Amino acid sequence: MRTAMEAPSAPGPRPFATTSPGAGGCDFLVDPDLNADESPVFWLPQLHSTTVVLVANPIAMADTLRFQPDHWRGKRIERRAEDGLFLILINGTSEYRLWLPDPPSEGASVAALIPLDHSAEIRAAAAARFRVYALAAEVEHSPRAPRLSLARYIGRLRALDAHLDGASYRSIADTLFGRSRLANEPWKTCSLRDTTIRLVRTGMKLMRGGYLEFLRGRSRQAE
Repeated sequence: MRTAMEAPSAPGPRPFATTSPGAGGCDFLVDPDLNADESPVFWLPQLHSTTVVLVANPIAMADTLRFQPDHWRGKRIERRAEDGLFLILINGTSEYRLWLPDPPSEGASVAALIPLDHSAEIRAAAAARFRVYALAAEVEHSPRAPRLSLARYIGRLRALDAHLDGASYRSIADTLFGRSRLANEPWKTCSLRDTTIRLVRTGMKLMRGGYLEFLRGRSRQAE
């Protein structure tokens, strides 16, 4: 997971790192005093399907998008690294993520690189959406997927936390569903027992890498 501090609007030197005086002068890429939701997160493009990969346009074309970040609306957060330039563009409630492995010069013609993997459809939709934004048109919706039920995943993570803390399945069920719902059935044959075990198991899968599916999205063929 990549994180970075907000940089000035114009491309420039890498953001100043925060020094930890109590840890031998080590540098932090992000201010450690910030909460997790106060600092931007830069996901690896190969994992995040809606990150648009921009490269110099190999075809000479007059009517094409140009790299002009100063003309793009909203807030811009950037990170420069050995593997290129990462941008997060925020315009109202809409967010656009870009990766430029070899950043072109200002005003250069650019093209979207779309790997033909299982997320190609989502990547193409994200590129088209970014183009509309860059041309200053109104954009309402993101192609992000899958459609998640927040309550479902909160339940899975609560069950996982309790399990990792040593709680029994019965204790987890008492907390999640309430003792009154468990009082009318023997625990060994109770339907909520199977539900609780399933919540713990799916929570374990999320912890062991299943959360990456949230970044990849889902194409229409998979729906």
